[in-house]
Amino acid sequence: MAAGGPRVSRALLGIACVVCSCYSSSSEGDGYTGMVMVPGGGVLIGSDWSRCAWDDPIHEVYVSSFYIDVLETTNDEYRACVAAGACARPAVVESLTRADYFDSAAFGEYPVIGMDWWGDAQAYCAWRGKRLPTEAEWEKAARGGCELGASRGGCELPEDARDYPWGWGWSCEFGNVALECAGGDTARVGAFSLDLSPYGVRGMGGNVREVVSDFFSAEYYGTGAEVDPQGPTEEEAWGRCPDMPASAACHVIRGDSFGGTEGEESSERPVTCRSVANRVGPDVGVRCVKDVP
Repeated sequence: MAAGGPRVSRALLGIACVVCSCYSSSSEGDGYTGMVMVPGGGVLIGSDWSRCAWDDPIHEVYVSSFYIDVLETTNDEYRACVAAGACARPAVVESLTRADYFDSAAFGEYPVIGMDWWGDAQAYCAWRGKRLPTEAEWEKAARGGCELGASRGGCELPEDARDYPWGWGWSCEFGNVALECAGGDTARVGAFSLDLSPYGVRGMGGNVREVVSDFFSAEYYGTGAEVDPQGPTEEEAWGRCPDMPASAACHVIRGDSFGGTEGEESSERPVTCRSVANRVGPDVGVRCVKDVP
């Protein structure tokens, strides 16, 4: 945990494993297979203590109920979209250590990477009858909402401001968050059993970062809508991409990946961290959501 963060007891570490049993995968038909419902309610978004840029201030928003994929999209799943003619092949088909990563059956259950970092991800979710999550939806699914402590009567610190899906603490024990965790590359989706959110969503604390639907503006965070924030418009985000041409608007990427160094505090990336990308990367994947019928 970054210096200056809330002090919590070891008893709270791994709180996600205690509460996730209250939620189960959907049984509402094939359109929701492999998804879990995140109930509507308040959630604390952001952080006042992390080392990450652009994730302050911590603030409360309301997020309506939605379904989210339990696991990251795999190579097998994305190949099916390519075969159907609905998705383009990834621009990069190898991973950092595997030349045949996308096409090999051996890595079929590993997260797809190397896509156009927004367009292909959006096309895949649409093909599945789903969509990309908003930042607020993504963070609630990863961090857990304030309704988990309903007996407290509202959002409170530190209970509702978990840094990671599993609670607090950062190491290979919990997820694929560093080069030392899984051979310096992606791991099979769901392989790290402790990388589990309060709702039973897996892999939101590591393995690959994930694309969301929001356009990026550093000024938007904490000043946007208080109910179901959608992020700034493309016009509002135009020219606000850090280290990118002024004649562009970019989308946000959320989460952590395998690229850190275990034991280095500077590598820690809690679920509140926000990043952007201007090129295809070996550690960016996709996870889809779907509206409650």
